[in-house]
Amino acid sequence: FFFSSRRRHTRLQGDWSSDVCSSDLFSNGKERPDIDPVEPNTLKTLNDIGWVVIPIDKNSNYYRVSVYHLKDSISNALMELTKIAPNVVELKLSHTSMNDSLSESLTKFTSLEKIWLDHSLVTVKILQQLIKIKNVEYLNLYGTNISDQEIMKLKFGKNTWIVYPNAKDTLLSAPTDTLIKR
Repeated sequence: FFFSSRRRHTRLQGDWSSDVCSSDLFSNGKERPDIDPVEPNTLKTLNDIGWVVIPIDKNSNYYRVSVYHLKDSISNALMELTKIAPNVVELKLSHTSMNDSLSESLTKFTSLEKIWLDHSLVTVKILQQLIKIKNVEYLNLYGTNISDQEIMKLKFGKNTWIVYPNAKDTLLSAPTDTLIKR
């Protein structure tokens, strides 16, 4: 089991610096296949509609993406983001309403490793689509409307760390089907 005293949430949505998984769980020097860069105009368009797109490091064409205040609906914004889907390795959709029509869009994010859906409205169908993404190693569902029992019925990979909806002070489950709550 893994426990951390670091803060689980930040006051500033999109502040990656204090998210527990970014620095505590995985190394940022992970080997990834080469990928084409994203066009600067595409990045500007994404930023204009509310996405914050940040390279994971100086020389990378892979990005961490979060949303602050969308100027459009989440569905339109997510469709725009699918233009760079293979380049996105970290996706933060905290405090968002996700409906089943978005689930197909999520399968285009084939490089996703870390997903934050904390404090969002999420459906089981969306979780079923996320299971299909083979690279996912961290999923934050803290404060979502999904029950712990529904999550335990799903078959996430053995190496997927999950923050359960009712995790209280305990931050993470071990990378198995184990549920940890205090």
